[in-house]
Amino acid sequence: MINNYIENADAVVLVYDLTNLDSFANLQDWLDLVNSRFADETKKPAIAVVGNKRDLSHLRVVSQASSHPLTVVISVPLSRAL
Repeated sequence: MINNYIENADAVVLVYDLTNLDSFANLQDWLDLVNSRFADETKKPAIAVVGNKRDLSHLRVVSQASSHPLTVVISVPLSRAL
């Protein structure tokens, strides 16, 4: 089903919940799905990683330090918004 949503996409936004460690851990699975869909394509979509619920800092479980290695692996600059 994901293939239908990202067909011919110019960009893919992967969003995770800063207050939910599982949603962050699942990012790699989502990235793998996107990469497998576009494996044979010459034009690949831009990928952005966004952490939401930043306003709930007292509930935050995903730190900026823990999110940095993933953004490096997928070549996404770490945003100051984190």
